[in-house]
Amino acid sequence: MANNDLVLQKMLRVTPETHARVMVMVGELQARGIKGSQDAALRVLLEGWKELERISKGDIVIITSENIVDRGKVVTPFLEEHFGTQKLEL
Repeated sequence: MANNDLVLQKMLRVTPETHARVMVMVGELQARGIKGSQDAALRVLLEGWKELERISKGDIVIITSENIVDRGKVVTPFLEEHFGTQKLEL
């Protein structure tokens, strides 16, 4: 991506802690061989959010720790907080 492809007109303001976490993620992407930049890290986060939303809504295949294939709904506190409409007992 060329620098002229970046949107410079708008500023994305984040806390120092959030910036540090994004930079750690950029480093992890680079370590995995993915050309890393802040833009790439944010795209990974956005795609991950979309995938979490899909998982929260669907009946998906689950492979248990005993290597048994089952079907069900993944329930975690994170998914409940951000995608759930009701609290589920864990």
